[in-house]
Amino acid sequence: MGPRAGTVTSILRGKLLDVIGEGPLAAKLQAFFALLDDETGAVANRKLAAKLREYRELSTRQTMLVSRRNSRDTLFVEIINAL
Repeated sequence: MGPRAGTVTSILRGKLLDVIGEGPLAAKLQAFFALLDDETGAVANRKLAAKLREYRELSTRQTMLVSRRNSRDTLFVEIINAL
């Protein structure tokens, strides 16, 4: 799968479109994907960097396990809200 899989489901479950709005959510998604694509891991905010590392980990193996999927959803919403 990969880190981008499931983001639509996470957006819907977290009601992010309703909470954040279309324009701001689009900007946050662009920032999120840019951070995911950055292999250097150069994120200034340590808490955000830790969440991104965990999100990547949860997205790379055993992605169909419900507990990992739920954790990934939660992290995704937390990361988007932090951006």
